[in-house]
Amino acid sequence: MNVIQEFKQAIDFAIFCAKPDEFVDTSNLSTNLYLCQQKFNNIQGGYNDKIDPRSKEKLDELKRKVKEKILSIEEKIGEAKRNEKRNLESRLSELREALKEIEVIINANTNYVFNIDTKPKFEYEDTTDTGIVNYDGTLGSLLNELKHAFQFETGKIDLIKIINSKGISENIPGMIYDLNDEVETYRRQYAFDGILKLRISLTEDEIFQQIKSGKIKSSLGIGGLEIKKMKKIIANIIVRVADSFMDNGLYKSISKKSLDIHSSIGDIKKGNKNRIDIFNSLGLNNEPKDNAYIDFIKVFIETKPFIYVKY
Repeated sequence: MNVIQEFKQAIDFAIFCAKPDEFVDTSNLSTNLYLCQQKFNNIQGGYNDKIDPRSKEKLDELKRKVKEKILSIEEKIGEAKRNEKRNLESRLSELREALKEIEVIINANTNYVFNIDTKPKFEYEDTTDTGIVNYDGTLGSLLNELKHAFQFETGKIDLIKIINSKGISENIPGMIYDLNDEVETYRRQYAFDGILKLRISLTEDEIFQQIKSGKIKSSLGIGGLEIKKMKKIIANIIVRVADSFMDNGLYKSISKKSLDIHSSIGDIKKGNKNRIDIFNSLGLNNEPKDNAYIDFIKVFIETKPFIYVKY
């Protein structure tokens, strides 16, 4: 097979997802083209071998499990009623997209390692260009955090290095991290598990009503919530996700407006009203509001390497 044939095959895979009779929704075209570019790069220079063999084994295992889940859902669709069928179709779409995004991560220049941790999160170590995926040991959690890794690789989220209250440097979610980024991760996790168990913050009245009604989920306690349909995973719910029913939502301070590296400085500011101190400390308040965030990043990284984002 010559290079032209290989490139054509890469295009077919990216756009048709290895199924010539099934065209991928154009809303995912950017992902498909990104994957296609990676495959073209591989044709030119050989496949990326930076990923740790143990990590590659974990991703290969995950792909097998996702494919098995897809087959299982496809079998159920034939006998499903209308509402259930729509939900199953939504899960299928998410899982098929997950397979493509895992390929993006496998072929990325970034190193990736995976750790089981009681506090799932995605981190980035700039000195070694390593993405650290911490998950709770379940494949649903791994898919959740890998969605963040994909968002990082495609410029949908960034990280900022700060010095915390203990005097230790750490990377925290940056200016383009937004609520929709989290909605996407929870939808991805639900697509695999078929159920999403959350704990959400409650007002005093909601606590009283939940106790009075006796609808407390025994597995989660007060504030426990079980979501069984994809369409119910919405921003208004995710913004209330909390470690405890008495806490504020974990994502309450981040932008409700979808942002990425191409967003304007003005939109970044509007979206981060609750984080204006960080916005100002980065010097973004001195930038023309119509400038794209990516232009600011390019300059900032050259002078003060404290913002980490792929572009």
